[in-house]
Amino acid sequence: MMKSMYYDTNVFEHALNPNYCFFEYCSKLCDPSLISWRIVISEWVRAEFQNDELLDTLAVQLATNGQGVLDEVAHEPVDALKRLKNFTKRKLSSYGMSAIDINHAFAAAASGCPTLTTDDPDFWDPAQKSGGETTRVQDLLIRDLSLSVLSTPEACEHLGIQ
Repeated sequence: MMKSMYYDTNVFEHALNPNYCFFEYCSKLCDPSLISWRIVISEWVRAEFQNDELLDTLAVQLATNGQGVLDEVAHEPVDALKRLKNFTKRKLSSYGMSAIDINHAFAAAASGCPTLTTDDPDFWDPAQKSGGETTRVQDLLIRDLSLSVLSTPEACEHLGIQ
């Protein structure tokens, strides 16, 4: 079975920025010649990234080489999951996660992806505090949404990209 990974917007943004510290990892995660997994995005990725041409080109290249897939999760299952897991949504918000990060987490979970990759530091420490917030957010995502969050270097290692 093909692995699946939800990409946060910054993976695509940083793949275009050679000055970014994890540019190498982001560019590998967006390289159609290396991709052999299902990439999932959402309308929030499209809205934030605002480069439909790049995303559409990536989808065509993946379809052409037959190795990977670029899917977009529909809004309806995300909304349904948020209603079902309203306690989780409120708890993440109380931990300081932004609405957009919560949307990304629920989109990943609704799509069936076990992992979300991002280099957004707010995803790990939304309140910009040192200490327990990170563990509580990660524990809640794993327990309630069956979702692990990986940085782009961790995602490359998870996917076997050198």
